[in-house]
Amino acid sequence: MRQNDGERQFAAASGKYPTAGRGRLNYYKLFVEMNWDGLASVGHLGMVIPSGLTTNTYERPLWHRFIETAGVRAVFDFENRRRISPAIDGRTKFSLFVASRRPTHKMRVGCWLLDVAELAEAHRIVELTPNELDLFRTYPRTCFGPSPLEAGSRETREKLRFSKYI
Repeated sequence: MRQNDGERQFAAASGKYPTAGRGRLNYYKLFVEMNWDGLASVGHLGMVIPSGLTTNTYERPLWHRFIETAGVRAVFDFENRRRISPAIDGRTKFSLFVASRRPTHKMRVGCWLLDVAELAEAHRIVELTPNELDLFRTYPRTCFGPSPLEAGSRETREKLRFSKYI
């Protein structure tokens, strides 16, 4: 416990992790933020990370940083029930996270995916702006609450189509 507190304080005090160094320490956040900060102005970042970046309370500052800079290109959320990664427990969720220094106004989102092949299925992936992401969320600019795809692709697309007229 003391070691974890010391490491968290070190990360926060270093000034190198302005958002990932806050709150509960989770090492993957430090790697994501360090890689993002080291990216060239035309660079792209792709990482396989725990799903928590888009859903956990302590990860909100880092996630909001990506949303506010329009850096998110794609977030594909997987469940490991089919053992995509055999050495990892089947109940573990992870995300393929893609970001870019070139601002983009839409991100590709896929939730509850079980296999990489599902990325090729058009009904499993939607493109969302940050404002459209808020239509599905309890908390603004997060992936809290029901998944955009949980209600089914037809309902999701209808909600998105209807939102254009609000």
